[in-house]
Amino acid sequence: MDTAQLQTDDEWLADHLDELVERYPGRVIAIHQGVIIAIGDSEAAVYRQLRERGIDPMPLVFRVPRPEDMHSILSAHAHHISL
Repeated sequence: MDTAQLQTDDEWLADHLDELVERYPGRVIAIHQGVIIAIGDSEAAVYRQLRERGIDPMPLVFRVPRPEDMHSILSAHAHHISL
């Protein structure tokens, strides 16, 4: 994956994270050009889907946090900032 595409997919991910947490909590997704192109329960399952479909270069693969994970992450981040 080239750097520009990775940056674009990272930005899309940041812009849609709340929606993803609501819709795909704990699932693994593959994102390419702002589109979810694979969904699975594990990274291995998503990579297998991508290989079977001949997708290359490899897109951004990301495990979507669960809502409770987001709460923990945000609480830890807020605590770190206040130190």
